[in-house]
Amino acid sequence: MLIALVAAKGAPGTTTTALALAKSWPRPVLLADLDPRGGDIVWSYGQGRDTDGRGLLSLHVAARHQSMSGAIWSQVIGLGENCWLLPGINEPRHAGTMDWAGLARAFNSLDGVDVIADCGAVPGVKPPTEVLSASDLVGLVIRPTLPGIHAAQNAAALVRADLTTSGLGGDRLMSIVVGPGRPYSMTEVTDAMQTAAPVVGSMRWDPSGAMVLAGLKATPRKFNTSPLLTGAAKLALDLGGAAIDHHHSARPTGRSATPPSTPFQPIPHQPWPDQGQWAAAQQWPAQQAPAPQYPQAPQYPQAPAAPQYPAGPQYAPASAHNGERR
Repeated sequence: MLIALVAAKGAPGTTTTALALAKSWPRPVLLADLDPRGGDIVWSYGQGRDTDGRGLLSLHVAARHQSMSGAIWSQVIGLGENCWLLPGINEPRHAGTMDWAGLARAFNSLDGVDVIADCGAVPGVKPPTEVLSASDLVGLVIRPTLPGIHAAQNAAALVRADLTTSGLGGDRLMSIVVGPGRPYSMTEVTDAMQTAAPVVGSMRWDPSGAMVLAGLKATPRKFNTSPLLTGAAKLALDLGGAAIDHHHSARPTGRSATPPSTPFQPIPHQPWPDQGQWAAAQQWPAQQAPAPQYPQAPQYPQAPAAPQYPAGPQYAPASAHNGERR
């Protein structure tokens, strides 16, 4: 299953939504950072962790000597049990060298692993259009504000045109509302987006949880039960059920690439549930969401106290001479 996330202008929280979904997903999942403007997850949630050169750019180099689906697992970083990250490009100029079509085929050939792709903003420069076209579902992340809905409607028209051109239909485009009720309700947003991109679900408004995933706040002990991750767990079921509706059975029947046994644990194949079985088969406690494996941000020592200099000489005020001459 391949699910792509996009956004209109205004930074509605696409990367935070993608990361929260990956950490709450009920099946093994690969989070792919495909933003053509440059990936952010390593620098935010990852706190600038050294990836040892792993990522999209190295993947395309490795794919010169083996299949891209086989090369993927040499370029990922573990985010937790059965959860991986494919880091994005570092500079926007690298987007022009990406084989988005080959990457889409590789994602769809992975056996027993779902893929969530953060595809950045629409419109964009050299976007991963082929990945969107190959997705089982495209989620348009929006904020329930008047500018946010207006921008989302414009972006939806562009994405829908691309999906229709691919021949797989524009009905795979659906909206994800971040923070319903701020200020417009879920019902109002659903009505506004009905013809452009019907609403499939929502993400709860949790600034504190978003700061954790952005690397701006330490992970609290009960983060796994935070509104952000529990809301993402509910959204994962909504997205999974909708994606099953649009899932195409024409997948490669040969042996597909699977995650490596070292340093990652092998993933057993899990059959695709039908739509009716999805919610029942994928129930899991939200508190089992894995804790991040990234190291804590470095603690810098406090600056030394300013030196105490001795007081300067004290000059007495000039004495009055009472008009006398010396």
